[in-house]
Amino acid sequence: GGFASSGIVAENLRVEYPGAGGAPPKLALRGLSLRCPKDEITVLLGHNGAGKSSAISRLVGSAPPTSGRAAVGGHDAVSARARRELGFCPQHDALWDDLTVQDHLDFALRLRGFWGAKALEAERNALLRDVELRAKKRTRAGALSGGMRRRLSVALAFAGDPAHVVLDEPTAGVDPHARRQIQSLLLKKAKGKALLVTTHHLDEAERLGTRVAVLHKGELACAGSAEALELSSANATRNSSAVRGGVDGHLT
Repeated sequence: GGFASSGIVAENLRVEYPGAGGAPPKLALRGLSLRCPKDEITVLLGHNGAGKSSAISRLVGSAPPTSGRAAVGGHDAVSARARRELGFCPQHDALWDDLTVQDHLDFALRLRGFWGAKALEAERNALLRDVELRAKKRTRAGALSGGMRRRLSVALAFAGDPAHVVLDEPTAGVDPHARRQIQSLLLKKAKGKALLVTTHHLDEAERLGTRVAVLHKGELACAGSAEALELSSANATRNSSAVRGGVDGHLT
């Protein structure tokens, strides 16, 4: 079938890894289909081992699926066209410790085609304001706190205003204040874009997601509006600590 011309789309994605030492192959994704439309934040919720990393690496085009298709803005995810329309915040910060915050943003913006000094500066300042790093623009990334590094990674994903943005656990490992800051930023930035955010925080999925998809053992366990999922899971989990295990609502 034809791909939706906008949004981030997975169509029947299967990802298989060869088994070690003659073991049967490991299925990481078992026919995952997911649509992340424009003007919405789609949250992919899943614990470690659910297939989240396999799904994200296929959707951002860093590896092709075993079968099925992944597309960004109607273009195959592994194509150069898709790359041009996609911003990505990886799960682990991909920063250069010796470069300053401003160096990082200028580099990302130049890659996105901002060459004029005036346009570059205006865009950079807007991003610095968005992620509240103006006071740190001349600070080397290696000297930033974990929360600031995460905010810089989020800013890099939005540099040049791409129409599609994938953020893999953007609030991982940051304190509650930084988490709320990043969540507010994503809500503010979602207008006109297709956003896909992964998390294993239930409260984060509820706060951010227009749509929430739950990934379990390489398949979608359920998907729908945050409210509908919350209602349907409320009865099932009222007496269960499995979903809200721990203090912060981690999925265990």
